Amino acid sequence: MKGTYKIGEQIEFKEDYNVKTFNGRELEVKKGDKAIVNSRGFIEYTSGKAKGIRQIVDGIKVEDYDHMNISKQILNRLISEYNLEEFMDCEEISIKSFLEEIEDVLCEIL
Repeated sequence: MKGTYKIGEQIEFKEDYNVKTFNGRELEVKKGDKAIVNSRGFIEYTSGKAKGIRQIVDGIKVEDYDHMNISKQILNRLISEYNLEEFMDCEEISIKSFLEEIEDVLCEIL
């Protein structure tokens, strides 16, 4: 895995491979599994058997931000933690407009 990625960018893997964890366990990453790039150049797997595992990846450069994907992560967390979907339905707020507001704030501060 080489190249330039954005903080918050979602990566979808194109082939199967194995990854070693910090404690030496080996996990299989399958084609279609996903991960997110963080600001330290780590990737955190968000699906599959490696979900929740962070990995240091050599050969990648991290620049800029994926504001929309970060917005989606924030919204998903708020929905799961605070049942935000019910509030949004009552107030007739679309997911799209909520995401755009979060993205605007991120663009202003990052």
